[in-house]
Amino acid sequence: FLHDYLDAPASEELLTSAHHYEELTHEFAGYTAGYVAGGETATMLVGAGLSLGLAVAGAGAAFSLYRGPEPVRHTEKLGGLRTVLVHNYYQDEYQVWLAEGLTVRLARAADTFDQGVIDGAVNAVSSVSLFSGDRLRRLQTGIVTNYAALIALSVLALLSAFAVMGGWF
Repeated sequence: FLHDYLDAPASEELLTSAHHYEELTHEFAGYTAGYVAGGETATMLVGAGLSLGLAVAGAGAAFSLYRGPEPVRHTEKLGGLRTVLVHNYYQDEYQVWLAEGLTVRLARAADTFDQGVIDGAVNAVSSVSLFSGDRLRRLQTGIVTNYAALIALSVLALLSAFAVMGGWF
């Protein structure tokens, strides 16, 4: 079923087929699809047998270690490794140190930067915007002749700037 799905015509069009992926991995990474035991079925059976063998070996080892009435003696033989295992590889202590020691300091530094630099820049832009809005509001009189004079003066200022920068004078 998986090969039918991965090798569907839509997969070939989208370049997501198993064959296209195999070509890419061979071309760019040097990997090739191979078989351990000569064919696909034999390779699958070797993989399944190996997995089953490891599972049965683990179950057998656990059964032989813990079948007695007092399984504690096996953990006592571990010595210092027992302490590490009992404390769950010290994951709790490590995570608390990471949260309190590193993450809190980093968060405080980021907060200080945010409040000092970022908020300062935003407040500066806001102040400039409010100031220029206040000044522009004074220019809005509602009288058409004032607007015409403002446009004429603006065009004259632009022409003067172009003349000076263009070397006309």
